[in-house]
This record gives sequence, C-alpha cells and structure tokens, in this order.
Amino acid sequence: MEGKVTDGESGEPLAFVTVRFLDSKIGTLTDTLGNFLLESYYATDSLVFSSPGFVRQVKFVEKDVEQVINITMVYPTSELAEVVIRPPDEFPSTILHKKVIANKPINDKEKLESYQYEVYNKVHVPKKLVNLNIFYTAYSSRFYYFCFFLWIILKIKVRYVFT
Repeated sequence: MEGKVTDGESGEPLAFVTVRFLDSKIGTLTDTLGNFLLESYYATDSLVFSSPGFVRQVKFVEKDVEQVINITMVYPTSELAEVVIRPPDEFPSTILHKKVIANKPINDKEKLESYQYEVYNKVHVPKKLVNLNIFYTAYSSRFYYFCFFLWIILKIKVRYVFT
C-alpha cells in the first residue's frame, strides 16, 4: 500500500500521520510530503489514518493487492466552546491527613503490642565537615556507611534535607 495524505481544507500534504492496518500493530508515518509506503505479509482489509486534530478515518482495501490510496483528512465538525480546569476540592495529602487524625485513637502506638514502619531519610553532609576528596577515594561506593560512621562514631549532628 502506498499513497498520500492531505489536509481537507488547504490541500497541503500532512506529515507524520499514522497509517496502520486495522487491528494490527503494523503501521507507518507519512513523510514530510504526506507520502507513505506500507508493506506487510499480514495485511488486513482496512487502513486506519489518524493524526491529532483530525477525524480518524478507516479506508477499506483489497488484501494482497498493491494499491495507491490517497486520503484527505478533515477537521472535526464539532468544536469545544470552552475548556474549564478546576482545582480539586481537597488535595490528596489533606484527605490523607484527615484520615490519619480520625484514626489516631485506634492507631495509638502506646496501645499496640508492636508496630513497624518504613522510613526513608536523605542525608546532607556539608563539605566543611569532611574532606570529600579523601572520602571519595576511600569510600566511593559506601556513602551510606560513611554517613552512618559520622552519625554514630563521631556524634556529628547530621542535617536532614527534605526535597
């Protein structure tokens, strides 16, 4: 299958229109001149032409026959008068915080026999505290162990940075 895809109003060739066989993953895009060439052993009886801003079109074709298919893409007849984007009534974090507060009496850790949680901490070590050149040569793949060393052994206060 080969052919050309043009704009219905101006007659100009349309570039990058998707051309594919119906119910198949086999397809191509038109070039900058609107031309396409589609070859396959697994052809179906229909070609689908689609491009953002245009109406999707389906063209029936004969299987296993070389054909030239020229198609004209048209704009949708209905237009949106207005698009309104509104913020949500509540942010998801606010909803979550309200649920946490509502369930606080149930989940009081002092009333539980045991509990567990996962935590993630990002550690920031200022360059003033450590000679990083020595650190990177000696501990290049062990940054986490190095921070643990600073925190436990040297009793240096480690500042947490929330990003």
